[in-house]
Amino acid sequence: MTGLALGHYQYGIFTKYNFLNGQIDKMNNKDQLVVYGETASDDMILNIAARDFKFQYKFIGCIISTPAIHGIECYNNVMKNQLTKINGKGWEEKFMLEIKKLKEQ
Repeated sequence: MTGLALGHYQYGIFTKYNFLNGQIDKMNNKDQLVVYGETASDDMILNIAARDFKFQYKFIGCIISTPAIHGIECYNNVMKNQLTKINGKGWEEKFMLEIKKLKEQ
């Protein structure tokens, strides 16, 4: 029982976004990064830029539990590894440059 509680707290195993669900979404080609917190007015730019890198952002709000945060971190790590396979090493820097260009327009 303690192992399950620890797994839930540390890895968010009973939350919607966790390592296992990241693997399942990867197999189903549902590549997305999960973002929590207050959204900004220019967050739509993220999804516009993400299209060129073959993924999307999923915004889930700002009131979430600590296990959910840990699960999201595990989920996003799976997705970032997948996006590196798709877009090649250094894709995050190119992505940030694309966001910067879009914000300047």
